Amino acid sequence: MPRLQLRTLPPSGSPFRRDQDGNPTGLLRETANAMVASVIPPASDAQKMQGMKIATDEMLAHGITSFTGAYANSWQLGALARLAREGTLKQRVRACVAWAHNPALAHAAEYQLAIRATYESERLKVDCVKIMLDGVPTESHTAAMLAPYEDSTGEDDPRPTLGLLLVPQEALNDAVTAFDRQGLHVKMHAAGDGAVRAAIDAVAAARGRNGFGGPMHDVGHSTFVDPADIPRPRELGMAWEFSPYIWFPTPMAAIDIRKAVGDERMKRWVPIRDALETGALVAAGSDWPVVPLVDPWLAVETMVTRQVPGGSEETLGLQGQVRLEDALRIMTWNGARLMGQGDKVGTIEVGKEADLVVTSQNPFDVEPTEVHRTEVGMTFIAGERVYRADRRSERPQSR
Repeated sequence: MPRLQLRTLPPSGSPFRRDQDGNPTGLLRETANAMVASVIPPASDAQKMQGMKIATDEMLAHGITSFTGAYANSWQLGALARLAREGTLKQRVRACVAWAHNPALAHAAEYQLAIRATYESERLKVDCVKIMLDGVPTESHTAAMLAPYEDSTGEDDPRPTLGLLLVPQEALNDAVTAFDRQGLHVKMHAAGDGAVRAAIDAVAAARGRNGFGGPMHDVGHSTFVDPADIPRPRELGMAWEFSPYIWFPTPMAAIDIRKAVGDERMKRWVPIRDALETGALVAAGSDWPVVPLVDPWLAVETMVTRQVPGGSEETLGLQGQVRLEDALRIMTWNGARLMGQGDKVGTIEVGKEADLVVTSQNPFDVEPTEVHRTEVGMTFIAGERVYRADRRSERPQSR
């Protein structure tokens, strides 16, 4: 098997953690994972197809009738396209091609976009570009922040004081402007408030050069947002995408992230209510399979409670909690609107396609801390029943 020559990588700013002598410790951050993954023997085509089918079936079992594949590589595009051609891809899918500020990766993304028509069908659209702007706001300091990390230890600390912005602002402005001009939706991963501002500034640059007729781009995760930036997406015709599957108290959020950024910034943890109050479009992303479960009812409940599913004394970012009706709208109609399908799905009304789920309970009739217990009995897409709970055991690939 090929071996990575880590000694050829620059010791400063590298995603490979090194010791005080400059030797790699084996701890990998962000882009380093992709470099290592590139030398792992690939799965077979049959395994890839099986994995994709299992994933889409799992989403049907949770009532997910449309989704965005936020980081689709060539094999994933091929697998989705094949499932769509065979009629076994039931959901409506938006696939995002990954673009990076790296000539080789940028060229690969541009090639996939150039041939995107070969993948597309009624159920699959490849009209989105994903750009990673930073990492995560933990002790690794890979999320780009506007102010120094709270746990920085001074000049001898090898971690970046303000995190890492993976795409220089000027290059990001040019990329978003170019994709906007082509009518491509741009989804930007931004966890730190510095990266969020960079994403918003890039869309502002695109609007300034191209006008306001382009797609409704979005900034994803938005874990920390400077208050001054909250009103800007509404003004620029862009959307927020938050990650409700990770915003309730967990060891990572309540301990690791809090230690890294400090108590004061944790008060602004995932400011979803502030974003809603501006009138901006707010949607939710699962970040699955980075998170273990794709069940949207976990997200609906914790949007409302900001507690551990089922309830807890500890809360996280309580000022960001929303009403149940807002949470359900975020997970349904707002998601459809962000995917450009708001005129077809997302609400139950005359003239729209019959995307429906039958649930075990009415979430409005139970305590907020019981919403996560909601189970899906049947899922319909365009009137076709595509999932029934009592037949799930007949499909071993979905277990």
